Amino acid sequence: MIAFEPGDQHAGLRIEREIGRGAYGRVYLAEDPTIGRRVALKVLSALPGGSEARRALREARMVGRIQSPNTVTLYRAIPYEEHDSWLLEMEYVAGGSLTELLGQEEAIPVERVVALAKDIFEGLKAAHEAGVIHGDVKPGNVLLDPSGTAKLADFGLGWALDETLATSSRAEALGGTPAYMAPEVVMGERSRAASDLWSAGVVLHRLLGGKPPFPSGSLQELFAAVQNAPPAPLPASCLLYTSDAADDDRIVGGWGGGGGV
Repeated sequence: MIAFEPGDQHAGLRIEREIGRGAYGRVYLAEDPTIGRRVALKVLSALPGGSEARRALREARMVGRIQSPNTVTLYRAIPYEEHDSWLLEMEYVAGGSLTELLGQEEAIPVERVVALAKDIFEGLKAAHEAGVIHGDVKPGNVLLDPSGTAKLADFGLGWALDETLATSSRAEALGGTPAYMAPEVVMGERSRAASDLWSAGVVLHRLLGGKPPFPSGSLQELFAAVQNAPPAPLPASCLLYTSDAADDDRIVGGWGGGGGV
């Protein structure tokens, strides 16, 4: 796995510290000393056959299509020739993720969840209209800026609608986080716009109810629950709020299905 140390210099950026990691690589907080801007620098792990380079470039091209205040902005895709890969210089979102918010607050007010829902759906609308499927909407991939605005991050498992399955491996095409995966994805189909909306709904259910709507054991147990069991109930306060807001568009901000995707 490619790793940087505090103080390392790469592509005119000075590494400050690691701020995240996953199966596919690490993310560092870095600074561009020329303009005094802090950024997030995403570095993918070395994978057999140079596939990390293809994955990084594919993600950069997808994120570069999207123009929205509710998605993380890509500044540069930087060749990292020493490891036959790319570094992705991206907007640094300083407020943490929904995962951290869930760890800090037992109950998130309904009004706050409504505002977050609007941001998430606006980000998905922009992505879908740009022809991009996220593929892994979950609390850890929804970041919050200091004002509380939500931004979708990590399109590493996403794909563009003008791609074919031949452009990526089956594992890449069908990846995701089981508890947030739509039923068709659990069954082995590729994510689509509706799958992103399902995942967003699971995120919102967890924000409102404190846990996902269905138990997240094995894929077989999850799919059986989705097919046969009702979702976990939400607090009564959520139902009352929904009734009061039934005639307005506060939740989805006029979202119309992702531009026909």
